[in-house]
Amino acid sequence: MIMGIIQRQGFKSSVISYIGVAIGVLSTMYIYPKALEILGLFRSLFDASVLIGIVVMMGSSVSAVRFFPKYQDSSTGHGGLLSWLLMVSGIGFLVFLLVFPFLDNWLVEYVFNDENAIFADLVVYIIPLTLLLALINLLSRYISNFRLITIPAALEQLSIKLTLPVIVLIYLQGWLSVEGVVICIVASFAFAAFGMVYYLMHLGEWKLTKPLILKDKPALKEYSWYAWYGILSGVGSQVAFRIDQPDGL
Repeated sequence: MIMGIIQRQGFKSSVISYIGVAIGVLSTMYIYPKALEILGLFRSLFDASVLIGIVVMMGSSVSAVRFFPKYQDSSTGHGGLLSWLLMVSGIGFLVFLLVFPFLDNWLVEYVFNDENAIFADLVVYIIPLTLLLALINLLSRYISNFRLITIPAALEQLSIKLTLPVIVLIYLQGWLSVEGVVICIVASFAFAAFGMVYYLMHLGEWKLTKPLILKDKPALKEYSWYAWYGILSGVGSQVAFRIDQPDGL
């Protein structure tokens, strides 16, 4: 029974991935070449937000799967694991908000190359993008504990791949400013994030109970080590991927 569910979910997720690839290929061939500056802006903001989000989440994303079996019990809200993961991520995000004004110049230099320097004022949108991408990543991992990956995959992969080409087309018609494009992109990710929350509520698994891990010192120590490993490996892979991309895209 369980294997059947996993196989069906895997098949549906694969179909969604193929659809996403097809949309991406068609958009790259026929739409994005007409607005390369917008594509570059999107990739710059997205890549920076993903990288910062890895640090902000403090390992909560990878820990969502690693620690779930230990606390799996519906009657206790799975030991308050979701509450703990959101709490950790929230603290990380608040720290990021506090240090953001001091990182402004560095972020502009890191995010925007010379060709995109005219978009430097838009670096502030890294703040909501970081929050939304971190939340999407965390909730997607958490939902996978229930052997359900189709809806999260659709929200995570298809939402922006469907909306970005439309946003670019509207921009090309002169109906959106560059900042309007970024706002629409943020709205697209907000839709995906709130979709994840709604899906968890629909499943009856949006349970914010007191985290049992707070009374479990060995588990806290294990979480700390695992979180550091997740941060280092995540940042390393993102930096390596970015270096490999021409023009930082």
